[in-house]
Amino acid sequence: MPSHWKANILTIWLGQSFSFLTSSVLQMAIIWHITQETGSAVMITYATLCGFMPQTILGPFTGVFIDRLPKKIVIILSDGAIALASLALGLVALYGNLPIWLIYMVLFIRSVGTAFHDPATQALTPLIVPKEHLTQYSGYYQAFDSICLVVSPALAIILYEYCSFHVIAFFDVAGALCASLLLLIVPLHEALPAKETLPKLDFIKETKEGFRVVRSYEGMVALMVLGAVYSLFYSPIGSLYPLMTMQYFNGSTAQSGLVEMVFSLGSLLGALLLGRLGSKLSKHKGLFCSIFFYGLTIALSGFLPNTLFLVFVATSFLTGITTPFFHGIVRALYQLTIPQEYLGRAFSLLLSVRRIGFPVGLLIGGQLADALGIQVLYQGSGILCILLALTAYHWPSLRVGCNK
Repeated sequence: MPSHWKANILTIWLGQSFSFLTSSVLQMAIIWHITQETGSAVMITYATLCGFMPQTILGPFTGVFIDRLPKKIVIILSDGAIALASLALGLVALYGNLPIWLIYMVLFIRSVGTAFHDPATQALTPLIVPKEHLTQYSGYYQAFDSICLVVSPALAIILYEYCSFHVIAFFDVAGALCASLLLLIVPLHEALPAKETLPKLDFIKETKEGFRVVRSYEGMVALMVLGAVYSLFYSPIGSLYPLMTMQYFNGSTAQSGLVEMVFSLGSLLGALLLGRLGSKLSKHKGLFCSIFFYGLTIALSGFLPNTLFLVFVATSFLTGITTPFFHGIVRALYQLTIPQEYLGRAFSLLLSVRRIGFPVGLLIGGQLADALGIQVLYQGSGILCILLALTAYHWPSLRVGCNK
């Protein structure tokens, strides 16, 4: 492991964080655009589905490529595809009206790129960060993301209110190019399998092999299942956050941005706490507390009268604190447990299984929000998350996997 690994990981994170920032701004602008154009939770749900379905379908197979190819190249090509989709969106917005169907198509293409990008990025980290620091740096990685999420709502408000939509799309193109350039300058010593030793490409066989490896380590499959069920409950909440502010609390775009910013400040604090605690944290108790308190704060938000917007802002901050612990701990457990040569497939499987819950949760959540009200969705999701946390706490194989 090179002695200057901290500088290398910082360089990569800076580029990826800027790209994540610009993507978050574009994502918020798209949701606000659809909300203002349609006012429908179902239409927002369709947009979110377009952004997740390709990742869910392709996820089990992308790891086969990731484990065979240089991860740096996979990430750069993925960023390039995402940038081209944003560029097309920006050009159409520049020269004419922006149809909803085009937004859905661009979200679909961006999701295909993300299906390769995210697991490749996760598999890249152990090549740079020493094993004993993975949990700690998983927290700092979450902190980088949270800083972007703190900045992105304010930036999105400014750009959305005072600039045209195409400016936001072109801003995302710049973010992807920046991430690729910074990744290019970082030297990586990746031990890829020799071409002559690689068997003929067989998606089904190699995907099964990746699942077999994951299954051989106790608790890893339980983590996948837990992630899938958890995503079923929280996916509609994350997607419909602006609708809660703008519909139930009768708020403005600026107030929606404020809620997103406060939530992200909470996420930043949670990520810094995870980074500070590092290996001292009980991973099993950390997962339990993360899901439990997420559910508690979401349920509380749902039971608030629509006159208490400032209390909703406060509960959103508390909700944000809980989120980095779940994702950071799961990421670190996989990086610590699964051998490097299988990490691409392991992470693509993990992300794909976790995303299975997204479309189901979004479809049910969108329909419930339109039929019964967004606050009822918050109430139900919060209670279900609390029950899931109690189940996870008493899950024997999950306890063993977390406490190795």
